[in-house]
Amino acid sequence: MIIAAEVDQRIAGIRTPGIEIDPAARQVAINALGDIDRDYGEGSENPRTHHNAPHGLDNMGGGFALIDPVFDLIPSAYQEDIYDLHVVDGAVHDRYQGLKVFGANEILSAAYGINLISEHPGSRINNERFIYRSAGGVIATTAFTKPDGTLVQPKLLEGENDPHKFFMAAADVYAPIARGGVYEMLRISRNLTLEYCKNPGPVDGYNFVAGEVLFLRNGLDPERIREVLGHFFPDTADDVYSVYEDLFNDNIVEASAFARAVDKMTDKAQDIGEAVLAGEFEAVGEIVDLPVHKIG
Repeated sequence: MIIAAEVDQRIAGIRTPGIEIDPAARQVAINALGDIDRDYGEGSENPRTHHNAPHGLDNMGGGFALIDPVFDLIPSAYQEDIYDLHVVDGAVHDRYQGLKVFGANEILSAAYGINLISEHPGSRINNERFIYRSAGGVIATTAFTKPDGTLVQPKLLEGENDPHKFFMAAADVYAPIARGGVYEMLRISRNLTLEYCKNPGPVDGYNFVAGEVLFLRNGLDPERIREVLGHFFPDTADDVYSVYEDLFNDNIVEASAFARAVDKMTDKAQDIGEAVLAGEFEAVGEIVDLPVHKIG
């Protein structure tokens, strides 16, 4: 992976006019993703199929896709540096993995990001306000899954209502499916199965996809979304919701319908799971008799 080129590709995708990313933010991202690729990439001692450098790049690009259409709806006090923040935090937020104390991965990843920022004295990003917001964005991605399948991000609504925290948390877990529909749901399910399950088999792959029913139902419940948006966009929440509904609702509905269909096909669990783990997502669609296509 040529990390600098991948970062530049994500930055080039920013659609809001007049945005110029601080070279220091770009370099922080390149250095962070290089460290992550070294420690968790293919061929490393601890390879990870989800929490790796490509995931950091996905978070970065996904964050931009969330920010661009609502930039003018962000409270003015928080518009400044919003893109630089996501360049940095998208890259660093999963720097540390596997620590046993809840929240430790995110706390140490935030500290790691601060250390990288400190290597650029005099840059636009090396100031107390930026560092404070950056740390808050990384820590907002802290999450755990309840027994009923609900994913909880307990730090999201704590402290200052900086929209950067919303963009980070949403880009980390919900935006990929909202943007990429069924295909992204299957890809992420595969990667998480391979990363989290010891000796993963077809049933594990099937269960991850079937489990997306609760994940999507609880995490993307309209009332919950409106509550969160109201916290971060107190004067424009309805407008932000409308923008995202127009952009992403069809993909979410399609993914939810697909997951519900899978959940009912326990007799096909072996076949579905084998296709998921093999990365043959179109084949999964053929078994379920619903379309699977890559978006974008």
